[in-house]
Amino acid sequence: MGLVDAFPRLRWQVLTLPARHFNWRIRGNPLSWAMGEPDKLGDGYDLVIATSMTDLATLRGLSPGLSRARTIIYFHENQFAYPTGGGIPRRLEPCMVTIYGALAADTVIFNSQYNRRTFLDGASALLSRMPDGVPADVIEAIRKRSRVIPVPLAPKCFAQREHTPCGPFTILWNHRWEYDKGPERFLHALRYLSQSGTDFRLNIIGQRFRKVPEAFDTLKREFGPQINHCGPVDDGDYYDVLAGSQVVVSTAIHDFQGLA
Repeated sequence: MGLVDAFPRLRWQVLTLPARHFNWRIRGNPLSWAMGEPDKLGDGYDLVIATSMTDLATLRGLSPGLSRARTIIYFHENQFAYPTGGGIPRRLEPCMVTIYGALAADTVIFNSQYNRRTFLDGASALLSRMPDGVPADVIEAIRKRSRVIPVPLAPKCFAQREHTPCGPFTILWNHRWEYDKGPERFLHALRYLSQSGTDFRLNIIGQRFRKVPEAFDTLKREFGPQINHCGPVDDGDYYDVLAGSQVVVSTAIHDFQGLA
């Protein structure tokens, strides 16, 4: 909602879907919106801003009103550099959805040069493996309409806090509770730290989903008495937890933004 807050004079219509069932979300969102919310999508908009999780090409095809609006697709990550985990091969369909989305948009925005480069390189490598019918200028067409804009942060993110941590050494782990953030790495590091005799406390916070890696249950079981906070916190509490920690740890296998 930061984008909406930054431009309060504009009239916005925000559509979101729950962050679960990835394969259905990335392919089914045009149905959910075009067929489920036709009134909201037929209102004569000037601009459509979609994330790369949106099947923008299909959405515009199913919603004729959107075909006349300028469109921006925003890539906060890309399917070609996202870790699949567990040796699972990368699926073709989500990758193609993002290629079609980039081609359907007037402007393609990436949050970092790394994100842009890995998307273009990954898309090029994928299309080069297709048997036939691949136009030669697909990647160049996306490259020409793409640009990099770093993620803007609200001024409150940089506000100085007078709170000074005291007491035992406190470690903060602040990521989504999923495999790509490396919770097993964090668990191994804490075991090593504990064996060294170091006295420490833990703040383990972040967004949780229905399927949580087993490492978190193990963390709570082995280090429960040392955990101050465990689970999601709201914005106000987050800054207090951040200010009350001496060190912030990332064990992520991969991270496109690293804004936590």
